[in-house]
Amino acid sequence: MNGIMKPEETKTLYDLLENAGRLFGEKIFLKYEIDDEVYEKTYREFVRDSKKTANFIQEQNRQKGSSVHAALLGSNSYEYLCGLMGTVSAGGAAIPLDVQLSNWCGIFKKPIRIFCFTIGSFPLRLLI
Repeated sequence: MNGIMKPEETKTLYDLLENAGRLFGEKIFLKYEIDDEVYEKTYREFVRDSKKTANFIQEQNRQKGSSVHAALLGSNSYEYLCGLMGTVSAGGAAIPLDVQLSNWCGIFKKPIRIFCFTIGSFPLRLLI
């Protein structure tokens, strides 16, 4: 890569994630504030954290034998974005749910598996 992301090298969302990490590396991807403290995440960190979810989803795809359809339940955050990007870039379908929805389990017609894990120090729930 010579500083430009080329369409022929970026055919999938996973390619986009990988190429952005290589191309922009230590440049700031996102700034956000929590309790009056500003945090910064680089492209490299975003790729690393998104891949944590992608690796998990790929393993679930292998076990299931087909693409995972996951609902994401969490507040709007960097970690939520990593979960969304990781799920979709691994070939899964991601459905963002409203964290304020009181009876989210009642909207599914079949039993679901709930996976709770953290990205950084923030919890994220995937409903599969």
